[in-house]
Amino acid sequence: MKREDDRLKAHFRELRRADERLAPSFESQLALIRARCRVTPLRRVRRFAAAAVLVVAVGVAAALWPRASEAPTLIGWRSPTDGLLAPPPSVPAPSFEPAPSFEPVAAVDLAAWHSPTDFLLPEPIRRME
Repeated sequence: MKREDDRLKAHFRELRRADERLAPSFESQLALIRARCRVTPLRRVRRFAAAAVLVVAVGVAAALWPRASEAPTLIGWRSPTDGLLAPPPSVPAPSFEPAPSFEPVAAVDLAAWHSPTDFLLPEPIRRME
């Protein structure tokens, strides 16, 4: 088992060395990032323009936003459709008559009841009963 472990350690050591050879140096990566992050005059102008647009947008939104005094309150609020609930004065209110009373129907004997559609059943089905 010890021999196997030593062999695996040697393989991993060789893999680590190969990875180290292929990896770029820290200094080259740092120089690359610093070169990308340099602020050019065009970038400064773009940043300033973006900030100005943002300030103008916030100003316009603040100017158009309703103030608390302009907001409707529940005390003085009326429904815009209130007038639809009351009939116009020229039309008389409908009168409602009570529903007609119905006389009770005699109970039907369920044993003697036949379906009104019995005649629609074909004859062979009746024979199967």
